[in-house]
Amino acid sequence: MSGSLDRCVAPHTPSTGSRDPARHSRLPRRAPRTAPKKVPVYFRCTRAGNRLLHVTLTISDRPGSLRSTLAALPKDGVNLLAINITNVSGKPEALAHVFAEIAPPVSSDTLEGLLGAVPEVLHVRIQEDVDCRLIDDSYPLQLLETGRGLLFSAPAFVEAWDYLRDSMGSGGAVLLCMFGEHLGRQFADDIVGAVGRDFLRSNLAYAMRFWTSMGWGMVDLRHADLAAGRITVRVLENFECGGERTSAVPRSQFVRGMLIGLFSSILEAPMTCQETACLAQGRSYCEFVLERSPPKSPEASMLPGG
Repeated sequence: MSGSLDRCVAPHTPSTGSRDPARHSRLPRRAPRTAPKKVPVYFRCTRAGNRLLHVTLTISDRPGSLRSTLAALPKDGVNLLAINITNVSGKPEALAHVFAEIAPPVSSDTLEGLLGAVPEVLHVRIQEDVDCRLIDDSYPLQLLETGRGLLFSAPAFVEAWDYLRDSMGSGGAVLLCMFGEHLGRQFADDIVGAVGRDFLRSNLAYAMRFWTSMGWGMVDLRHADLAAGRITVRVLENFECGGERTSAVPRSQFVRGMLIGLFSSILEAPMTCQETACLAQGRSYCEFVLERSPPKSPEASMLPGG
């Protein structure tokens, strides 16, 4: 507990020293990936008289099953809006969620008959819209191999964090960092469970794309020396700092805590984290420098700044 408090007790101030991240990096530079991906939750008809359908298919989990299934759809009158495939654990089956807008004369009964006749299709279930509006109520959401996931809008999430800061002052900032550290450790466990610790350490820059896949911002691993325990991470479009641009101090307490927990777990050693650049202070990105934490007495760990 005292170690976590030590790492999170106060936001770090930006470094005043000059530094050339590219000179120290052992990793290739790359342009930020900016292709958006929509999470299908809600659909509306584009034309009066059309209908929206959520078709849930249980299909054989073997190569070519989805292609054969989609080939059974009419060439005209069916506009595919989104497709999601989920493997069924422990079975040679997969669930295909197909969202489509159909136009007359195509109907849900027509599609049910055509799809049900495909040998690879084991079961068909069709949900229709209500007044040309369709809500995807698929449940539970699954992230990696951990089971249930949750979705929140970033503005709502940040507003809750701001409320905690405003209500509790510096104590709220400390709590945000501690919450982040706990989540970061859990996130590391999820990644290790998905790809393995050896792959993670050998391909750290690539594995950090898991961070981007969760919508938390675009990550650029600027420098990583795992033997020395020193890592520099740059986060573009950091969700925690997107609104504020005139803060007197770095604002990424939650993200800073997540990085502490994430890399402490990956390196199996306690880490500290300093935010050296912050969106909330007018920079175009947030940047964090992590280092292996030196041993400290419990008494010193409780002091502000540690």
